[in-house]
Amino acid sequence: MSKLTADWKAYLIDLDGTLYHGSRMILGADRLISDLQDADIPYLFVTNNSSRTPAEVATHLQQMGIPADEHHVCTSAVAAAQYIAEQYPSSKVAPIGEYGLLEALREAGLECDEEHPDVVVQGIDRSFTYEKLTKAARLISGGHDTF
Repeated sequence: MSKLTADWKAYLIDLDGTLYHGSRMILGADRLISDLQDADIPYLFVTNNSSRTPAEVATHLQQMGIPADEHHVCTSAVAAAQYIAEQYPSSKVAPIGEYGLLEALREAGLECDEEHPDVVVQGIDRSFTYEKLTKAARLISGGHDTF
């Protein structure tokens, strides 16, 4: 293990472009994670991609040969859902996003309500439309047509 690895107390590891490109592992990524595990150094895979669940991210890593467990994955969707649940407990949320965001909100115990939400949260949405944008803007502005 390198001296650098032994000097740090924990690692937050970005994914795409750091451990892999698309579906190709970057040389040595598997060894880095194995070394961290062997040294019992805490680490967390972090990603701003809110479209997948932590389990899906872990499976993607495993398919490339990188040791991964969903408990070591934090997506932007998970972080947003945890923040909302902590700051606005029992709030109703209007989500704009894909499965990973919807699942993170559900797992955080948040209720989705697209008509009368307390919070609007947005993640990647490959079916995003001006209609969705308009609806979100109106929800944020309290239903008013002008801003």
